[in-house]
Amino acid sequence: MAEPYELPDEITIATVSVLYQSLVGRLEEGEVLQVNAAEVQRFDGAALQCLFQLWQIGQVSLVNATEELREAAQMMGLGDEFLVH
Repeated sequence: MAEPYELPDEITIATVSVLYQSLVGRLEEGEVLQVNAAEVQRFDGAALQCLFQLWQIGQVSLVNATEELREAAQMMGLGDEFLVH
């Protein structure tokens, strides 16, 4: 598995398109992605929707997520297969 993809400290509707484009091609090629969320301090619903959609396309796991991001992802139904502790 490749090194984790490092998320920026802010993921919002203004930046989510760039994030999606950065990762979707890798997933469509069958790459297994770990996404490091340790630096994420600000996110919105668009960020969660983007992460969820990426998870639906391919094998994505979120590592080092803050408690807030973890709780929000779990509320969307993204369970242990997505959230790596």
